[in-house]
Amino acid sequence: MRLIRPNPSERFGQFLPKTDCSDGCAALRPDASGLPKTLCLLRLCIGLAVAVVALLTQACTPAAEILSRDPAPVSFSEDAVVFDTVFTAEPTINQWFHVRNPNRNAVLIRSVRLGDPDSPFLVTVGGRPLRAAQDISLRGGDSLQVLVSLRIPPRDSLEAFVLFDSLMFEMPNATPNIKLLAWGKDAVPVRQRMLNCSQTWQAGKPYILYDTVQVPAGCRLTLQPGTQVYAFNRAVLLVEGTLQVQGTAENPVVFRGFRQDGPYREAPGLWNGLVFRRASRNNQLNFLQIRNATNAIYVETNPDQDDEPEVTIGNTIIQYARQSGVLAVGSDVRATNLRITHCGEFHYAALGGGSHRLWHCTIVGEPYLFQRDNPALLFSGSVELNGTTRRGEVVAEVANTVVWGVLPNEVGLVQNNAGGFFSTQFSHNLLKTPPASVVTFGATNLLGNLPQFTDPRRFDYVPAAESPLLRQGTNLGVPTDLNGKPRGPQPSIGAYER
Repeated sequence: MRLIRPNPSERFGQFLPKTDCSDGCAALRPDASGLPKTLCLLRLCIGLAVAVVALLTQACTPAAEILSRDPAPVSFSEDAVVFDTVFTAEPTINQWFHVRNPNRNAVLIRSVRLGDPDSPFLVTVGGRPLRAAQDISLRGGDSLQVLVSLRIPPRDSLEAFVLFDSLMFEMPNATPNIKLLAWGKDAVPVRQRMLNCSQTWQAGKPYILYDTVQVPAGCRLTLQPGTQVYAFNRAVLLVEGTLQVQGTAENPVVFRGFRQDGPYREAPGLWNGLVFRRASRNNQLNFLQIRNATNAIYVETNPDQDDEPEVTIGNTIIQYARQSGVLAVGSDVRATNLRITHCGEFHYAALGGGSHRLWHCTIVGEPYLFQRDNPALLFSGSVELNGTTRRGEVVAEVANTVVWGVLPNEVGLVQNNAGGFFSTQFSHNLLKTPPASVVTFGATNLLGNLPQFTDPRRFDYVPAAESPLLRQGTNLGVPTDLNGKPRGPQPSIGAYER
């Protein structure tokens, strides 16, 4: 049988370069050895291979990788990138967004740039610094992550200021952009461990605590109305002298965690809180707000034989404490118009003895980030500290106060094991306790009644129109409520009037 070989030039002729053997190959007609003819066939084979590879490459390239000739502009996962309360000289967290390619084919981003060449915004595009964000091919349907941070140089300004810029993505036929916005403030960094005696902090520039800041024994720190203090995660204001907080209803003094972005506004345990120790005396806290601490107010002073308060708290709001709102160990505290909510363990706890008076307080153990096992209000004659048991006499007076929460019993009374003096007086309160506790607390108290606040989910603890708190208190001579509203001759229970 005779086999007829196919002619490559007939089958693949459309892909082959034109070859005229009448000139180039004619000069190389085969001799007896046949070598010139082999060279001519080799030229044909190389051209055939190149054409086949080109076709296969074209056929195997996914559509998502082929650059679109007239693409739709890229889109962004966010409308804008916004930073709230950025302090000068302090780096911010990274905020991020995605750049999305809505096209079936790839698009070319020629460059990414800020509108202001001196912009304080810092940008990373897909892991590259902004200066290297050039000629980026973004596959069809794919996305690119962009990180934005900020560092503002000091401006020596008492007022807040606004920073604005645009991040532009240059494409062949469009330049879409996303807006960058930040509110900045100059701040006063407090880095020294030991403050000078008789300092005064004032409104204007906020103060930033970086670590333990101590008010020495015999010295005083005064905070004027409107003072703002932000604290890093290891920070604590340790008072061994005297702290005078002189806020007003219109301009309270505020302590909070440094991070205030997103969920961190309501996060507990961002800093350690105010600590009063040893010989600290004559501390007056008026119109104060404390947020995001571990123990918002911790009092552990030297034992004494009097019942004069080491700390007096008035018109104060404490919330988002990881452990306790007020934790006093063997110390004397007075509190009036005090509101404590959203704490992880105790809200107000007096341990190891001490003298305590709570008038017109609102203490509410709302459901929060933790499963709380301890009562919102606790008086105990003993406490274990560092392996040592501390015991002391307890004298407590609670009047016109509401104590509520999710536990069946939100009031704890624990005498010390040695049977020391333990005296508590409850008058005209609303308490979350079993009804049988009337023998313990007295007939003037409302036990187990729903307090019916206006809107506790929005932090509105003013009594609602039908609340049993209204006009059920006794006149203690406290002229105004926590909002500054006057109290009549028969006030309501709690820190608020309606």
